[in-house]
Amino acid sequence: MPPRPVAPGSNTCVQQLQRYTACIYLASGY
Repeated sequence: MPPRPVAPGSNTCVQQLQRYTACIYLASGY
């Protein structure tokens, strides 16, 4: 997936949170 332009606001925070959560799932072997 090509990187999308970062939009100002809470959207960036949400994307980072989802990526962080995905990392936790992968680390826990979910």
